[in-house]
Amino acid sequence: MPLTSLPYRHLAEDLRHTASSQKSFSLLAGVFLAAGFALAVGWFFAVFVAGAFSDEPRGPALLAAEAGWAAFVVLMAIALWFADRSAKMSVAAFDVEQTLSFDDAGLRLVGPWGESFTRWEGIARAERRGDDVVLVGRAGVLFIVPARAVPDASWRDEVLALAARRVAAPGA
Repeated sequence: MPLTSLPYRHLAEDLRHTASSQKSFSLLAGVFLAAGFALAVGWFFAVFVAGAFSDEPRGPALLAAEAGWAAFVVLMAIALWFADRSAKMSVAAFDVEQTLSFDDAGLRLVGPWGESFTRWEGIARAERRGDDVVLVGRAGVLFIVPARAVPDASWRDEVLALAARRVAAPGA
């Protein structure tokens, strides 16, 4: 007999389990900010320090610094636009009502887009995170069942027990 969740939508707090994937974006943003700071210091030096000692009003060093700074600003604006658009698209993908069912064959996710099925062999591990049940797929996909989507606490225990019996050992 399958164990089926109540219909649910993912909320922002459900996605806290994906926080580790956000670290790579923050690292990239930090690199861009460090490069921008270096360019700003170089531009300031070229404009106010080297420019003050130059006989030419706009020497090649100054033009190179200004071009580098302008390129950084344009590239950073484009990168932030794409990051913002990507974040909005990924949140919109979660804003649908869905149900998740578990049985001996695997798990079935049903939503307005259709139905998908994952065999237990495709699940690396199942665990409880707080009151939520989280299944981690071998390809890095997370199946998150928030506590509000389950009938009671014993349901979570049954799902975790089923997963413990069915999830293949790593490397198997």
